Amino acid sequence: MELTRLKALIDPGFPIEVSELEITEGGERVRITKSSPVPERPSAPSDVTRHKSTALRSPPDQPQAQERTENRRRARMAINSPMYGIFHQAQSPDSPPYVQNRHQVRTGDPLCLIEAMKSFNVIAADRDGTVGAIPGGKRQEVELGQILFEIGG
Repeated sequence: MELTRLKALIDPGFPIEVSELEITEGGERVRITKSSPVPERPSAPSDVTRHKSTALRSPPDQPQAQERTENRRRARMAINSPMYGIFHQAQSPDSPPYVQNRHQVRTGDPLCLIEAMKSFNVIAADRDGTVGAIPGGKRQEVELGQILFEIGG
């Protein structure tokens, strides 16, 4: 029997659900048996198991909770890069930057340009506020999701 034919028969994507197959061809005999896994029955947790699982839990660490809160706050205020590319603070090297630290912006105001595949994409403010931090530098490469600006209320 050909190996490719055997492989096709034991392929899990084979359209017929078979648990046992026996083929005799030209004096050769092949028997294929699929063993079905026995599902384990979940047992109810004992009192000891429940006691251990609650004993292993520790109260949340205060510095970690503060860090998570700070990260959430910064994420709400952050303007992230929607693509990979080159960060430009101004329309041309001779032009002044679109925004600087402590600059007031309104929704829709241009903040920077990202050059990707020889095209320039305007990144605009998505809310009113004051520009807090500009982590990127002139003509710096930025990645998808990287923080470009932080805008505070």
